[in-house]
Amino acid sequence: HLFDRRISADRILTQAALDNAIVVHAAIGGSTNALLHLPALARELGLSFSLQKVSEINQEVPFILNIRPSGMHPSNFLWAAGGVPAILWELEDFLDYDALTVTGKSVGDNLDALHKAGYFDMQPRFLENYSLSRIDIIRPVSDPLQESGGLAVLSGNLAPDGAVMKRSAIVKEMLRFTGRARVFDNTAEALEAIYEKKIVAGDVLVIRYQGPKSNGMPEQFYITEALSSDRILNRSVALVTDGRFSGGSKGPCIGHVSPEAAAGGPIAAIQENDLILIDVENGNLEVIGTERKERPPETIEKILAKRLKEMQPFTPSRQTGILKLYTERCVSAHLGAYME
Repeated sequence: HLFDRRISADRILTQAALDNAIVVHAAIGGSTNALLHLPALARELGLSFSLQKVSEINQEVPFILNIRPSGMHPSNFLWAAGGVPAILWELEDFLDYDALTVTGKSVGDNLDALHKAGYFDMQPRFLENYSLSRIDIIRPVSDPLQESGGLAVLSGNLAPDGAVMKRSAIVKEMLRFTGRARVFDNTAEALEAIYEKKIVAGDVLVIRYQGPKSNGMPEQFYITEALSSDRILNRSVALVTDGRFSGGSKGPCIGHVSPEAAAGGPIAAIQENDLILIDVENGNLEVIGTERKERPPETIEKILAKRLKEMQPFTPSRQTGILKLYTERCVSAHLGAYME
């Protein structure tokens, strides 16, 4: 059908489509991994993408999808509530309905056809089996779960090029948090420290050398699960990493810290008992002290610069094969971690 009409991918994957994707992602509390895929895709297509744009959209678009991990209900209830079309229908004021889709018609035309067919009235009947209605799963934008979108973009002297987190998946008391750094250069040692109860309330778990240039940026699912499943730690401990984690992550997990440690980013200079401030509402991720004592910003700047200057250059653990080629030629996570 698309071939016959000579509709190629670049006619569908437009700036409007990309911006629509970011809007929907904000409204549903989607995975931070999207901020690897979308910038890489934008670069291939010559489209505009930035963490600043992501931040602006998430400030404007409300979080409306009440499914796990950020909400209450299992994910299959989204289908029962009308699926993605129902979300698009609710987000009319934020989307470009003229964007072309794989049906060969626009977003708006597709939704109008579903509306005329009675889809939006018929589909939520499945929820009656659970004594639920559509509004229990997909909130109206006028009465959302959260006024701002699911993602937050942070930056500061710890992440000059940015870092990302799921704002929709953390408790309110962790929106502004200062803790002492507990530093690990690999995931296994950090996980062991959690299991051995060496990570306690008030800690900021810093796991570095997990970015694209370090080792290909592997999944850190088990770390986030170990924190989120602990009733005390998920309200009192933060994770800061230049790596990434699952879309199912929950709690104050900050990833994609850029520049990464392997590229000489400030996260490489963090030491035990540094004080780290996480301020989600103001978008700040800052080192504000050392040895558990706050220091003036100019003092912190000098300390970090001195530490970085004295560090040995990073040497990757893999010296052969495809991963070697990738780590040599990949760009930062905030750009999409693609190979140049």
